[in-house]
Amino acid sequence: QKEIIKLGIESYSKAPVFPVTLKDRLFAVEWPPDFEYWYLEQAKTAVDLKAQEYFINLAVDSHVLRKSSQKVLEERIADNASLISMFNRRLNMIEGCHNYSQPITGREQERERKSREKQQKWQSSVKLQEAALRENRCPLALLNALAKVYHGFFVDVTGNSPEERLRNLLGDDMVLIGAVMEGLRKSIKRNDVPDDTEIIRLGTANQRHLLALPFLAGLEEEFFRTAPTDPWLLDEKRVRQALAFYHFTPTYLNSKRRQTLLIARPDIFADSLARIIRSQWRRGKNPLVDLYKLTTTEHRKIARLAALRLLKTFPVRCTEEQLSGLFYLLKAALLHCEDAPFRELIERKLTHRSMNVAQRIYWLVASLFASPGSCLDDLEAYVTGKERRVQWLVKIITEEDGFPQERIQLLDSSVIELLIRLIGASYQPCDPLAEAHSETSSMAASRQVEAFIQQLASIPSPAATDALERLSSNEDLLPWRSRLLNAAYRQSAVRREAEFRHCTVEQAVQALDNLKPANAADLAALTTGHLREIAREVRDGNTSAWRQYWNVDPHNRPQEPKPEDGCRDTLLSDLRHKLEPLGIDAQPEGRYADDKRADIRVSFGGFNVPVEIKRSSHRDLWSAIRKQLIAQYTRDPGADGHGIYLVFWFGRECCQTPESGRRPRGAAELEERLRETLSPDEARKVSICVVDVSSPPPPGAEAHGKEAERNGA
Repeated sequence: QKEIIKLGIESYSKAPVFPVTLKDRLFAVEWPPDFEYWYLEQAKTAVDLKAQEYFINLAVDSHVLRKSSQKVLEERIADNASLISMFNRRLNMIEGCHNYSQPITGREQERERKSREKQQKWQSSVKLQEAALRENRCPLALLNALAKVYHGFFVDVTGNSPEERLRNLLGDDMVLIGAVMEGLRKSIKRNDVPDDTEIIRLGTANQRHLLALPFLAGLEEEFFRTAPTDPWLLDEKRVRQALAFYHFTPTYLNSKRRQTLLIARPDIFADSLARIIRSQWRRGKNPLVDLYKLTTTEHRKIARLAALRLLKTFPVRCTEEQLSGLFYLLKAALLHCEDAPFRELIERKLTHRSMNVAQRIYWLVASLFASPGSCLDDLEAYVTGKERRVQWLVKIITEEDGFPQERIQLLDSSVIELLIRLIGASYQPCDPLAEAHSETSSMAASRQVEAFIQQLASIPSPAATDALERLSSNEDLLPWRSRLLNAAYRQSAVRREAEFRHCTVEQAVQALDNLKPANAADLAALTTGHLREIAREVRDGNTSAWRQYWNVDPHNRPQEPKPEDGCRDTLLSDLRHKLEPLGIDAQPEGRYADDKRADIRVSFGGFNVPVEIKRSSHRDLWSAIRKQLIAQYTRDPGADGHGIYLVFWFGRECCQTPESGRRPRGAAELEERLRETLSPDEARKVSICVVDVSSPPPPGAEAHGKEAERNGA
């Protein structure tokens, strides 16, 4: 209570006027016994003058109500003339005395005189109705006033218990107080107590029956405080009356007693709550607090009984304010109700053609969570290209107290992909470090798209891989591309880990015998070995196989290198002869992420190895290993990060010059320098093979070339 008072005063410290009802926000609570002394200590330490005065005013108010020692209070601030002045000014204002110098004892005597007069007046009034109280026919106005004292609603009647407050009002006439308590206890059996339907009607119209407080006081005395009667034995009519009264009549014990009845009779509680909420809807009201409670754990039984009933009757044409209530109901149904009837209800609701645009989006989104994958096409068709509808989608998805996380985690990749596409096309990434006084819808949308991308990256499935590939190549999501590509790379690692299986003994033996590979690493090593064997045959064989990679004249003399595809096809033919006996497939232009195609795809048993081919004269010779092979192909889950970079060496004069400015002198040097461009982690999974298909120099030319190099030619 003290912290709330301090926070309120700090909040209003810059306002022109303090809210005089600040402490009344803590409705019907018992104040701590040291409250007025604490107020004075706060006043002494407060820097702001208005705050000092407000704390002093609260101290005086509390002192007047509770009759604490004025002398002790004044001693606490005796060393501060300013606070003493504030104290006296407030005290004189309350007592209606403008003479600040009036003796303290005189004021106390006047106050006691007025208190005695008030007691006598009340004693006389109640004494006249003593018999009526005992016979349960007391006039409603008097019974209501006495019940207010019982519940502590009279600010000038203090006491820590109902009995103490009644003694403060009526004096020490215990016989009269006993009659009052008897009248309150019997009020629950009066014939004029309205039924729950009438109580709900009055409450919805902001009216309260005069028997509301007496009934609740009687219920407290008869069933909750003094009598041994078990509240579980209350008949249904009185349970319904009590729930309706509790709902529209705030008392100190309201929440606690409602919870008791909730546990005892959840079926009646759910029906009563549903009727109250529907009644408020009919008047255009939005009972957010009641609807929010249905999402909580303690109300799960009630939500299971009431949420679908309320959703069924939720107005098809609702106000914008009522949409927050709809959100809580949908969330409650997702948390606590069975999926099958909830899905059926959603389908029926979506058939209403007159439904508000925003409400339809709420139901479509709920369908995604209740039955992942359903209504995808409907939501996409309804929202795509319509900014206002996208904004509503963002509002629903990014609600502060949003849909259950366990449901969000169950969304499949197709749903996440759709939400990223719909929201990401309209909202760009926001800088998380940018300063802002409050979160905007753009910031919330950006944060949610980021979260969906991370979620997609964590799903180890082929569908998630394909979804990230499609999103990465979507031109509408260009601002998100770097994040999507990064997520695709991480998702491939997650998928590899999830799909990794240790090889069997038979597979291990076959791998060790250079037979069938057991995994992508074996396949890459085996393929690299065969490519190196082909490279040796091309260079050192007795058939001059290097000529197959050149266009030749009629005399079989090399004229110019063949195009890259021609070189690939020639090599692929030799590679297939070596791989086919093992059941390994090698195909040209294997498809990979973002619809990119590697030059050769070698595959076996669900895993594959991409082979990227370049001629030594290609302008991307030095960059393709990272920009193409690693970035686009090896991240395929089936490749497990493995790949082969193969280069055809046509001679030094046909080699692309690197940034260093010095061309390699031969195929071996080119291979070594390409390998040096890899990091240690990349080098473990990416193999480099340079096939020397250059035209051999004529006899003696090699020695002449070395001598010329030594001479600086």
